[in-house]
Amino acid sequence: MDYVGIKTLKKQTEFILQNYPHTRNDDRALVKLVCETFGHDPIAKATSIERCRRWFNQRGKYLPTDERVVKKRKINIQEWRAAMGYPTETGDRRPPSEINKPKKMEFVSKTQRNTIYQVIDIGSTIICNCPSYKYRGTCWHVKEYERQEKKRRLAALNRLF
Repeated sequence: MDYVGIKTLKKQTEFILQNYPHTRNDDRALVKLVCETFGHDPIAKATSIERCRRWFNQRGKYLPTDERVVKKRKINIQEWRAAMGYPTETGDRRPPSEINKPKKMEFVSKTQRNTIYQVIDIGSTIICNCPSYKYRGTCWHVKEYERQEKKRRLAALNRLF
């Protein structure tokens, strides 16, 4: 990418963050390099460049490479470790936000073809929004969901061994 053709400050900051990873840890180095490369006044553009870096960090892009900087900027350390490819405290390489997400599955009603029931697995509890579940506390949809989850887990285990 030719840096001469980059017009916006946001794109210029992204170019530097992408090509010079050491600038992800130090805002002063980032401001200096952006201003030297693209001919800006560092005093006038410093806060805007820092805002651009924060904007990218909030979207999970160009995160700092130093763990001390991550703690200083109050970035979720487990999310950062997973994004960088390091194992988290649980040993999993997925971020905690992905692990704790409720799982959802939709089923078309057998009796009313236009009705869709949703099964939600929130970890310790599986619930369904169908009438049968409301009256009996269980239904075909929950049993089918459990069967499919068991099948998925077994397939994942078979791939490991």
